[in-house]
Amino acid sequence: MGKVKSQQQWQQILADQKASGLTVVDYCRQHQLSTSNFYLRRKQLATAEYTFICCSAVDFFICFA
Repeated sequence: MGKVKSQQQWQQILADQKASGLTVVDYCRQHQLSTSNFYLRRKQLATAEYTFICCSAVDFFICFA
């Protein structure tokens, strides 16, 4: 079983993969990561960021209504 990574660590991994120019499969192979876990974490973090942005915009609108 691999080491459990924090949300911040996964954000860095996703950024590193994007900056590397490697495909997800190649990046995961080089860093001994599961591709299915990579895709799952990427989706979860994207959903979390979208939810945060939507809620912030609604809160902002309500405060100044």
